[in-house]
Amino acid sequence: MTKISAIIITYNEEENIGRCIDSLIPVADEILIVDSYSKDKTKEECVKRNVRFIEHPFIGHVEQKNYALENATYDHVISLDGDEYLSEELAQSILKVKENLNCDGYYFNRLSSYEGKWKGTRTGTLIENSDCGIEILENGEAQIHMTKLFYTLSRMLNF
Repeated sequence: MTKISAIIITYNEEENIGRCIDSLIPVADEILIVDSYSKDKTKEECVKRNVRFIEHPFIGHVEQKNYALENATYDHVISLDGDEYLSEELAQSILKVKENLNCDGYYFNRLSSYEGKWKGTRTGTLIENSDCGIEILENGEAQIHMTKLFYTLSRMLNF
């Protein structure tokens, strides 16, 4: 079975990070937290769950995600923020796909909450880590981002 790294960037997420990590445990073979020197108990919450924890100065959101990608162990990566988590249904879908990963990336719809209110769907990704990121465009196409270069990705599968 293919191994997956989960990367999470954090800053002061002590109230959310436990739920995020716990939702990834069934699907991820590595959970890597890149933290921007949180002032709360984010680090303690992560350490007690036995995940890889790296502190790194925050320069920007993209730069922090890229730093996490560079430090991921496995070729396939799922990326979440500290206040996000996988539903049981999504975790089961990822486990099924994980048995036979045969696309460059996978995307899934997810709900976002802001200030306690659901704000509709966003797109999440599970990608092959080759120093890249994937963006799903509104027209359904995908782009790979490598530094400042953009490439169209044709082998995406919705799960």
